[in-house]
Amino acid sequence: MESVALYSFQATESDELGFNKGDTLKILNMEDDQNWYKAELRGAEGFVPKNYIRVKPHPWYSGRISRQLAEEILRKRNHPGAFLIRESESSPGEFSVSVNYGDQVQHFKVLREPSGKYYLWEEKFNSLNELVAFYRTTTIAKKRQVFLQDEEPLPKEMPPHPRAQPWRCRCLPGPGSASDLLCDFQESHSPLCSLDWLRCGPKQRAEHPTQVSHSITLDPEWPPPPAG
Repeated sequence: MESVALYSFQATESDELGFNKGDTLKILNMEDDQNWYKAELRGAEGFVPKNYIRVKPHPWYSGRISRQLAEEILRKRNHPGAFLIRESESSPGEFSVSVNYGDQVQHFKVLREPSGKYYLWEEKFNSLNELVAFYRTTTIAKKRQVFLQDEEPLPKEMPPHPRAQPWRCRCLPGPGSASDLLCDFQESHSPLCSLDWLRCGPKQRAEHPTQVSHSITLDPEWPPPPAG
């Protein structure tokens, strides 16, 4: 997996890997230590502090699971091209790609050159992220068309509640005078839902950083009509 260095790090031990802010590192192992990842940069390998880097999204990575469990997971995701990447059982520290072919689950060992490039067939890649991106548009199988695909996306938005209207949020920061903080958002849930004080604007949150209670009332006159 790819990660981006958030800060520079100077190695102080022989098994550590130094890097500069903004470098792109390849993560080789995330399982053995909760604070340090094994990574590679420009052909050199070593351990890096995980709080110095940001790992790019990789929902397809399943870590250290067995071949059998990988097959069970992918059979439940019942569509050709469903896949995951896991640590290789036969070669610790290396990776395998498991892919649902529709009628079976196929496993590919990810090969790695001494230079650090990954490959399955002829094409070479600098990272697993690049490998996955390539086989989303190029068949990973030789005798049939199989493209890597994620799970079916969930709906981005729930349908609006029939009583959806603008709301007025009255923030009560505790004893003392209360101030009306008009939260400019559309509430699409029931009036009985609780309202997290974080829904207020950042200025209001800064003014009332302590616990805040709310009374919420339907306000059909908000937002007010433009002056004119």
